[in-house]
This record gives sequence, C-alpha cells and structure tokens, in this order.
Amino acid sequence: MEHFIYKQAKSMKEEEIIIGFDYGPKKIGVAVGNLLTKIATPLFNLNQTKQTSIYDQIDEIVDEWKPFMFIIGLPELKDGNDHPLKYLIEKFKDKLEVRYKKPVILINERLSSHEAYKIRELYDKNKPLDAIAASLIIKTWILEST
Repeated sequence: MEHFIYKQAKSMKEEEIIIGFDYGPKKIGVAVGNLLTKIATPLFNLNQTKQTSIYDQIDEIVDEWKPFMFIIGLPELKDGNDHPLKYLIEKFKDKLEVRYKKPVILINERLSSHEAYKIRELYDKNKPLDAIAASLIIKTWILEST
C-alpha cells in the first residue's frame, strides 16, 4: 500500500497537492488531497510525544508529497465560543507557515470526527479515525473553494 501511495505522489503535480491535518494534543490525523481530481485520501496519524518532533515526521510527508498548501481543521463549539484547542491549532498553523513557507488554511471542522466515525466502514479497518477526519477536512475545503 505504501508503494502505491508513493507512486501516486510522484505522478501528481505540486500545485495540485494539499496535506490536511485533524489536530489533537496527542495525535494528528494526516490526509492528502488532489485539487484536480477533488479526491482526499486518509493516510495515517502522527503521534505527539515529548521524545519525537512531529515536524521531523511532517518533513518526510512534505518531501514525499510536495504539497503546495496545508489545511487544518479548527473545531467550533455549538455556542460559538472558542474551542479549547484553538490556541494550539493556531500555534501549529504558524509553525507550519514558518517552517515550510507554504499557505496554511484553517477551516471549520466541527463535525468532521463525527462524520468520520459514520463513514469509517468504507475504509480499511486499520485506517485511523483522525486520518479519515483529515480527509473530510480537505474534501470540505475543496468543495467550498471550487
């Protein structure tokens, strides 16, 4: 499967590729999207620990996929108040922009995890829920922006 994903990455043009993140304090779901085909594919989760830098892992993702931009889901509470993760997500966004010199867009993803849970059976049973949510974040942005 990894070989297939790698071959897909090599055949895509850089201006078509988006990497999406479903940010959490312990793990971050990662997905890749293609603007031309309007397809988003869940990849895997990055586990945040004090021993490893997630940015080293993201470096590998950027080297392989060569995205032209990133999208991060920003959850919104029903009552309109800021989500408790808002500050951490904005900090993550800022670090991505500085490190990779690429645009980073935050989009409302209030129900992406709930929706990911509902469609999980459509994917390989080992595909992480957060990665599926990240693919839905990309898909939402693609549908809203085209």
